[in-house]
Order: sequence, then structure tokens, then C-alpha cells
Amino acid sequence: MAFAAHQLWLNAPVGPAITRAEALAAVAKARGGALLNDGPPLPGALAHVWRWFAALAFCYGEAAPGRPAEIAADVAALTGIGPTGFETDLLLRLFALRRRAGAETTNGIGNDDDGNGDSRA
Repeated sequence: MAFAAHQLWLNAPVGPAITRAEALAAVAKARGGALLNDGPPLPGALAHVWRWFAALAFCYGEAAPGRPAEIAADVAALTGIGPTGFETDLLLRLFALRRRAGAETTNGIGNDDDGNGDSRA
């Protein structure tokens, strides 16, 4: 989940039509330095679940699924492979994390004392 939280943090908008990852890249380029957005690595054994999540998130848009059976059916339709219960649970957790990250972004809610809404927590 740490990898997913970091990726969602990087993809959060920080201004009109710019994500945090794009802003960090622009700062790094302007300073002539390395990009400073390293995060936790994606566990190799779960890479397929992350790919499923990315594909489903694109298909669902803001309307995330709520039922495990719906996710399992959509993964099977998309890939031809039925996910295990563990994989389905991970997908549910990823969509819940995405909803929370989206709520913090759209509501301007962050965990920093300065109140600017850019906390990674």
C-alpha cells in the first residue's frame, strides 16, 4: 500500500493542469538536479495487481466499484484471468486509498500544519 499511496500522492493535482510529479520534474529540471520523487518500490509479486488497478481506474473514472464480485468480474473480462480473493481484496483497498486521496485533494485537506493540503500522510 505504501507504493500505491506514494503514486497517488505524485499524481495529485497541485495546480491547474499540473500534477505533483510534473511539478517536481520541473523543479528538478530548473535546478539541474535529479528528480526527488523516489518512493517505496512496487513488490514484484504484486505488479500484476497494480496493472489491473491502473486499467480499472481508467475504466471506472471517479466511480470506483464497491463490491468484490464486480471487481473480480471486471478483472476477468479485462484480462481473461479471475483474481484470487487476496487480489480482489487488494484491489478494493487500492480503490479505497484512491477515494481517500481524491477526497483530500478535492477538499484541500492535508495533514501539514500550514494547511496547504500537500501532505503525504
